[in-house]
Parts: sequence; structure tokens; C-alpha cells
Amino acid sequence: DEGELNGRLGRSAPYSTSTYADFVLPADMDQVNIIEIRTDQLSVANLKGAITAAAGKALPDLVVVRTSDTQNTITYASWADALAIDIPATQGAISIVGFGSRPLTLDAAQTCRLIYIWGQPTAPPRSTLAG
Repeated sequence: DEGELNGRLGRSAPYSTSTYADFVLPADMDQVNIIEIRTDQLSVANLKGAITAAAGKALPDLVVVRTSDTQNTITYASWADALAIDIPATQGAISIVGFGSRPLTLDAAQTCRLIYIWGQPTAPPRSTLAG
């Protein structure tokens, strides 16, 4: 329910699922594990922590990374900062979305790949990177 999602994310303006056409929300928001990263928490460590927390739940995961006009970039310092997501067949999907006045930017600073995704999903893997 879009109204329930707006409430859980603390958003007063209407949320529309058409904003993220590739993102499929269940009808019952209790069936989604929402993990939030606030603008004052933007860091590689916190994004990796959110991915780790998502791995511990069997529900589909929605990692919401809050952004603002001045805080919207996570910059890598070295190759060790690359994100790694292992999607076992028994776990739900993970979606990472930027949410705020500016798009979320992941800047690898030419040190490495941004993200590694592997695993054995039950359906053909589908990754969407959108800007």
C-alpha cells in the first residue's frame, strides 16, 4: 500500500509505485524489511551494514538511502569498499533506492567496481541500475 509506505518512510508527499516501475512492492508492507540510512549516515560502512542486515531476513529487503542537496554521495576509498551482494535462493530480493532531493551517487573513485552480485536466485537474475 503506497500510503503505508509513505508513512513508514516519513514522507508526506504521495509516493507512487510508478516512480520505480521495476520495483515491485508486496500488497502488505509488513512483508518488506525496510532498512533506512539517513543523510548523516552516508558511508560505505553503513551501506555494507544495511546489506548485511538484509541478508539476515527472509523477507524482500528495501534499503532506503536518504539524500539531500548537500549529502548524496558515498565515495569509496579503496578496492575493499566495493559492495558485495550474495543472493541465496532462499532469501527475498534486495532493492537499494536513493530517496531525497538529489539522486544517490556511488563513486568508486576509479579504485574498483561499484558492486558485485552473485548467488543462485530462483528466477533469472535481474539488476536495474537507474539514474
